[in-house]
Amino acid sequence: MAPAKVCEAIKKQQDMDETMKQVLSRLDELEGTCKKLKEENVKLKAEVSELKGETQKVATETAEVASEVGKVQVQQERHDKVMRGGNVVITGVVDSKEETEAESKTKVEEVLQNGIRLAASGNGSVVQATRLGKFVEGAEKPRPILVKCKSVESAGEILRNRSNLKGSDFEKVFVNPDRTPQERAKVGQAVREMWRLRQENPGVKAYVTMQGVLVVGEKGGKQIRREPMVSASPWAAEAAATKAAMLAEGSWVEVTRKGAGKRGGGSGPWADVPAGPSA
Repeated sequence: MAPAKVCEAIKKQQDMDETMKQVLSRLDELEGTCKKLKEENVKLKAEVSELKGETQKVATETAEVASEVGKVQVQQERHDKVMRGGNVVITGVVDSKEETEAESKTKVEEVLQNGIRLAASGNGSVVQATRLGKFVEGAEKPRPILVKCKSVESAGEILRNRSNLKGSDFEKVFVNPDRTPQERAKVGQAVREMWRLRQENPGVKAYVTMQGVLVVGEKGGKQIRREPMVSASPWAAEAAATKAAMLAEGSWVEVTRKGAGKRGGGSGPWADVPAGPSA
């Protein structure tokens, strides 16, 4: 072989060796990078696992706190109910800007004596009468009066006899229990549904009991039901949805015949129905 060709072959071999050396060096770099990435991946997995554990711990602690808060709220509501047990709220009594508590008490006593017509034993039931809210000139409705009675029994006697207001000089005056915010929300929902049913279907007889339970039935009292008689009516689907929601929270009572579903005292299925739409 000619010397020139030998030199050329040697040069090619050297170039190939250099290229291979570079390739091997690059492979070593890539291997090192892969190893580093694997190590970082393992570290990240460990950190993610730790974060999951901390998240689960926080979720558990949050649930425990929520449970405790719920228990406290229930206890507070029960305490609130007990504290309100000796009170009633009277609405519809004529109001005035300069009215004092003594004047409010006198007005309340007049309602109790001449409207509700309490027995002699009920006289002196009122300990304090306070208007709720600020007086607004020209307001559509007078401010309600919070009445503190001398006992829970006195408040109960007032509520039991409030139906006497109908047909009296105080027919536009309404008496209700001093409800908690939760109870007011429940009663408000039931009352709105009651008026909707009455307006949209005259064949429905709907009432809200003092406990905030919506009772729905057929007019005439022959057959009392808790759902509309005409299932094909345009409001049937919405009524069914409302019924399901109220059943879930226990604010819809089952009544299947006249006299059934009676709650508390009285002699008929409407014994506990408030004396007017302000229930």
